[in-house]
Amino acid sequence: MTIYSAQSGDWFDSYTWDGGNVPDPQYDDVVIVSGHSVYTNGGFTFASGRYLTIESGASLSISASVQFDGGSTLDISGSLDIQGGYYLYLYGYLNVQGGGSLNVYGNCYFEGDGKSIYGSLYVGSSAYAYLQYSCTMYVYGSLYLDWSGNLYLYSYPNLYVESGGSMTVQGYLSL
Repeated sequence: MTIYSAQSGDWFDSYTWDGGNVPDPQYDDVVIVSGHSVYTNGGFTFASGRYLTIESGASLSISASVQFDGGSTLDISGSLDIQGGYYLYLYGYLNVQGGGSLNVYGNCYFEGDGKSIYGSLYVGSSAYAYLQYSCTMYVYGSLYLDWSGNLYLYSYPNLYVESGGSMTVQGYLSL
């Protein structure tokens, strides 16, 4: 079943979701609709075959540990923020569309399925991002590593900054 946001609010509040159904990412696909801002202080895992879509003009703020298993998809046309001290584990597919943004203020692990950045990937001050274990990331938009931000490439990953893409490093890049 695909569950759509009905309004802004807490992920685990039934009023946030169409029909009052709080999504179970093990079984449901989820769409955060344009104009809605959803936040979570509780963790969850998207199972293989499940997807989360954040439409343009929508946002998700994570203050918990959230995981996308291999074969799942995270599609961002709006924005996703990982707050300081929290974790996003991306073993599935990642598509940050043009105009979309993935903002890492905490910790983000990129592994497994392909990652494409057409919008922006921002790694903030004192944040950590890890591209590892043969994971491939294509940057067609922008990758910005802020002052004291950290990006580690570990165990044979592939990072391609494609024609028209950009990468700015003001923090720490470990190859």
